[in-house]
Formats: sequence, C-alpha cells, structure tokens
Amino acid sequence: MKKLGGICFLILALGVFGCGEFATTDNENDKDKQPSQVAKPVFSPEAGVFDVSEGVDVSISTETEGAVIFYHTGDTNWTEYTEAIALTETAVLYAKATKSGMDESAIAQATYTEGHKHLFVFKPSTDNFRGSEFREVYLSGSFNGWGRNEVMTYNEAEEQYEVERVVPVGESIYKFRVDWSGNANQDLWFADRYASDYEPDGYYGLNSKITIPFDEPPIYEINYIITNVEVTEAVLWINKDSCWQYLDAANFIEGKEYSGVIKISEKAEDFLVTWELYDTENWGNLEIEKYRYAWFTITNGLSGSTNLAPIGLAYDNLSLSPTNAATVPKNNIDFSWDLPTNLGDLKEIRIWLENKSDWIKNWETNLGPDVDSFNFTGDDDIVAGNHYWGVDFFTESGWTARSRFPEITLTN
Repeated sequence: MKKLGGICFLILALGVFGCGEFATTDNENDKDKQPSQVAKPVFSPEAGVFDVSEGVDVSISTETEGAVIFYHTGDTNWTEYTEAIALTETAVLYAKATKSGMDESAIAQATYTEGHKHLFVFKPSTDNFRGSEFREVYLSGSFNGWGRNEVMTYNEAEEQYEVERVVPVGESIYKFRVDWSGNANQDLWFADRYASDYEPDGYYGLNSKITIPFDEPPIYEINYIITNVEVTEAVLWINKDSCWQYLDAANFIEGKEYSGVIKISEKAEDFLVTWELYDTENWGNLEIEKYRYAWFTITNGLSGSTNLAPIGLAYDNLSLSPTNAATVPKNNIDFSWDLPTNLGDLKEIRIWLENKSDWIKNWETNLGPDVDSFNFTGDDDIVAGNHYWGVDFFTESGWTARSRFPEITLTN
C-alpha cells in the first residue's frame, strides 16, 4: 500500500507540474505571437468637409511601431510621409505603411471636400405655434444625413435659431426640423423662406437649395394690408405648404386695418403666397362660417401691397352644391355655385376634385367666365372615397380667389 501510494503521489506530482507547465507555455505563446501585417494607416482629422478659407492639415499614423508611411493623392506615386499634409482644395488621400519583415498594410483612403462656412437662420413667427413651444430646432440636410444631430441655437436678440457649419462646394438641399412634441415621428419640417431656390421634396412640400460658393439672394419686402376681418387664427403659407408662419389673430379686428411686411428671397419662378384666415380654433373644420383664402404671386422685383378684404369676403356665400358631407355617385355629380360679384370681370372658372387621402388634385377642368354649374360624368383617376371639391376664379391678373371646399363622399 505504501509503495502504491508513493507511485500515485509521483504520478500526481508529474500531472500537476507537467500539465500546468504545458498550459502556461501555450498561453505565453499566444501573447508573444506577433502580427504578420503592418496596421492600416489612420487619417486625422477623418474624411469630411473643410473650410476652404482655412484649409486643413491631415496627419497619418499607424499602430505598428517603426513602420514607414507612404501616401499619394491619386497619381499612384507614393511619397514618404514626414509631416502633416496641407490641403486647400478637394483631394483624395491614399496611405500605406511598410516595415521590414512584415507584410505591407492595407491601403487607407479618405476624401476631403472643400466647403464654405454658412450661417443658417430659421426665424419662426413670434406667436406661439398652435399653442406649443419648440423643444429643439435642427438643421437637417443632404450634408448631414437628414438627422437630428445638428441643433440650432436660439438667438434671443434676433428672435431666431442659428447654426454655422461648413457646407460642401456645389449644391445641397436642406430643411429646418422642429421638435415640438418630443416624438421624432411628429417633427415639423420647414423650408427656408430665405433660400435662393427650392425643389419638390416628394411629400407635397419643398426642400431648400443652397449652392456653394453662396451668393446672397436679394430679399424683397412684401407689404400687406388686411382690413375689416375678425378671426381667431391666421396663417401665411409660402411656396405651397413648405413655409408657414402664424400671425397674431388679436390684431384682426372687425373694422380695423392690420398691416405688416413679409421678407422673402428671390427665386427663378414666381412665389405663390397663400393666406388663410379663420374664425374658429379648429382650422381643419370645413363647416366654419367664414373661411377666407387669398393668393398672390410675387415676381422678381415686385414689392407692393395687397388688400385681402375684397378677396376674402368674395365667396363666403356661394351656395355650393354638393354641400359638405354629401354622398354622391362618382360618375354623376351635379356641381353648382353662385358667381362672386365683387372680383371684377372674370376671365376663367376652374372646378376641381382632390383626394382627401393624399391631398392630390386628381381632376380639374377649365370653364368659361360665366359658368355656374357642371355635370361630371366620371374620370379614370377618380376613385370612391372622400374628396374635396372647389371652384377657382381667375381675373385679368390671374388666379384671384377660391371657394370654400366641401368634403364629399364618392360612391361607385
């Protein structure tokens, strides 16, 4: 038994020391194992847009100690890197690193785009926005991924939101993104009323365009006068639905005059400016007693006043038929309306249907100046469901007024 015990002890000792020594050697070999390839070079600062007035100095480094770095700017003639590379125009940098006894690194690439600093300004109405306060305002565009990562700072003295950033040379598009509810899915998007140009955004609104180098567009002051109107809410739309501001409805008093100035930039096409004045807090309710609309276009260089009272009061009572909430067959609709008497000589009347689900005008037809009814017998683009309809009135000066637009249900 003693002899057996000694043998067991010897075997145990060999197992402990032998196995332990074998395991330790394996771990140490892993730690001592050296990479066979030089680490890929890294650029600092990272690729991006730089202010051309200041230039940018780009440094290159590698984690592999003792490695030699080479670079080129697209001509494939490798130059040894010894100091930061000064860039004053758009360039693509390539870099690699080598070390004796190791494989050459992978080639790194970075694009540096020249740009110019630009101050973006969002100046909302000084009135409360439908009773809500803005939580944050963001600059979102093609140059920053349309995200919520570029917060604009509020300038109390100027009552506007501002942010300065470097914008790449060429054309970019952008909007102002407003958080008013805390829910990113409910952000409001505003085009820049001072932008030099616009393009459709694909959602029935407009994106603002900026071209760098930036030429400051001329700003026109449009004077307006609204008389003899009493409302609880007023809103101004510029360029369809993409810019708007609320006006202080307390200034709209029956028998008094309210005047002001709009500042807006020039662009290639005419501006379309729409006013909506309401005497109800629920501006989506189409059965309101007084629903006032007015349009005017601002051509390049125009600066004048527009009195909205004659237009606003022209078509409150036009006896539209079908009336709001009516149900009619989509292939047999008898439209009728009264002709307004205070717009002057009418040149054209246009009747239209608009699908409520997407606010797209999917049918319209031009009529003579004295027509007050029309029988609609169907159109391939008209589907059953809820629609708005209305009548537009044209005078010598163009599109002058629109009727209220009742909501009707079309059936098959």
